[in-house]
Amino acid sequence: MQMTDGLIRLTTPGIVALCFAGTASAQEMTRFEIISECTQTIQRSAIYRDQPDAERYSNLFVEDGVIVIGSNATEGRDAIAERVRTSDPSELDRHLTGSIVVDIDDSGRITAKSYSLIYEGVTPESPGSVPATEYLMADYDDQMVMTDTGCKFVRRQVTMIFSGDS
Repeated sequence: MQMTDGLIRLTTPGIVALCFAGTASAQEMTRFEIISECTQTIQRSAIYRDQPDAERYSNLFVEDGVIVIGSNATEGRDAIAERVRTSDPSELDRHLTGSIVVDIDDSGRITAKSYSLIYEGVTPESPGSVPATEYLMADYDDQMVMTDTGCKFVRRQVTMIFSGDS
């Protein structure tokens, strides 16, 4: 058993349980529940970024979380929210995220790998379909941690793999 950042990590081969210290009743999560929770965080990140909802998106990160896109790093929840708030409002994005694999090592360290197909277009003046102006394929490499408010990104590395214009 080890305690870090208010979390108690109980590990045995093949089983990881995290107990949140300081809560009225300790929550224990199985490996499957942690993987499920972290997969939901990855899926939510695509939805919240596309809306764009700066607060909900940035709250998927720990307070000092980092997102790195190429060689451009944004550090801290406030800076991540500001990055989303100041994005071009005429740009319309859709992230289709899949091939999500979440791993938990014997020490309780959580990492994830996922792919995202990203379509970009211009926000229409009236409802209707929008022609894509660009498409991208990105790899996401995540370091994650369980907190008392769910699975959070500690570090998110985004690597662009393919790009094209329509």
